Amino acid sequence: MAFKSWFRSRGSVILLSILTLFLLLTSSACTVTSSDSGPVGVISVGWTLESSSDPNQCSAHGASTISIQLFDNTGAQFGAASTAACSGLSTMITNVPVGAYTVKAELLDSIGNLLTSVVTTANPVIVNEGQTSGVVIDFPAGSFVQPGITTGTLGVSWTIASATDPTQCANNGASSIELQLTDTAGTPIGAATTAACTAFATTIDGIVPGTYALTVTMLDVNGAAVTTPFSIPNLTITAGATTSQPVDFPLNSFIGGTTTTGSLEVDWTIGSGTNAADCDAHGAANISLQLYDQSGTPIGARTLDPCSSFSATIPGLEPGSYQVSAELVDLNQTPVTTEVPPQNLTITVNTVTQQGFDFPSSSFLQ
Repeated sequence: MAFKSWFRSRGSVILLSILTLFLLLTSSACTVTSSDSGPVGVISVGWTLESSSDPNQCSAHGASTISIQLFDNTGAQFGAASTAACSGLSTMITNVPVGAYTVKAELLDSIGNLLTSVVTTANPVIVNEGQTSGVVIDFPAGSFVQPGITTGTLGVSWTIASATDPTQCANNGASSIELQLTDTAGTPIGAATTAACTAFATTIDGIVPGTYALTVTMLDVNGAAVTTPFSIPNLTITAGATTSQPVDFPLNSFIGGTTTTGSLEVDWTIGSGTNAADCDAHGAANISLQLYDQSGTPIGARTLDPCSSFSATIPGLEPGSYQVSAELVDLNQTPVTTEVPPQNLTITVNTVTQQGFDFPSSSFLQ
């Protein structure tokens, strides 16, 4: 009877305490958090091997997985690389913030060794809120590397005013050249490489395949810059291969120098992209440029620069009006594209004039 009397007086307090504890526990477990990442979409990535969608091609090449990276329009990588089974031939990348992205991919074997160079989409993929955007990447025969070779080499050659004259180094106070590789986010890759100005060529070995930018600067005997830095974007390094890059230092690039001429910088794309694999795919070894005076008369012979460099400089031009035409050619200098008609431009003293060309797929000859 004493217990019943005690429970009548205390039971309501005990029940209230238990109910309060239950509400606290359940309210904590049901808390909903909202995402502040903004609107997102999905990218559907498909892939082929040598233009084939046969999954047996994966095993034929020893490809176990694919690694896919996304880069936004600033060149920054979005998130970590996505991986999927090669034989699946497609995958989905979800929760991608709305925007434009470049897709890069490479194939790996069963223990993670690279089997291909990095393949890059020619055009950005546009991600819209709540929608799925699709892209297909092909790994051409030329993208597959030799087994066991996982790095590539960059060979850089340079000229001063389009010549390899050693006296120009001394005349302009240049003792050495400094070369710095950076990734697509602008982060330096290792220490800078230096070479004597008079060597006019050097190599950078052991580079992981991918896309890089190169900055070159001439230095004096004390290591101080005697030229403005010259930056070359979109260099593609392939495992087991050497990428060649020429650089010219016009006289007006030297600090404190005087000149009465200007320079022409020609930049080009293939299908609006700068993927070196597109040069190989179309048999384009070089770009052939022809300069004309204001009346349309050719000035000198055509100049050739590697297709894969996507940039070339013609220095030492007298101020005035000019025209320049362009076409891509093979190793025998036979055109592989129709010629882009002469474009008008103006050269100004101590200034680099830029002219761009694009070679769409429709411009390539059969």
